Amino acid sequence: MVKLVGYVEMKKKVGKILFVEQDGVDGCVGKATDKIFLFDDLSQKIKPDSVGHEVIVSYSCGYNGKAYVADVVVK
Repeated sequence: MVKLVGYVEMKKKVGKILFVEQDGVDGCVGKATDKIFLFDDLSQKIKPDSVGHEVIVSYSCGYNGKAYVADVVVK
């Protein structure tokens, strides 16, 4: 689980970029921030009052072998 610290709505593509806080990512000691792109259907689950809450991000693998965000649940 990660904590949502903010989001940006996309202008050219429909969707949002989430900024999430994680512990010790990629050799970092302490907190780090990661970006996660959500397509329109999943981005509608993120509201202004979601910031500060924990988020469960589920990934899946597409037919081309690339991972994508399959679901997002705000706690």
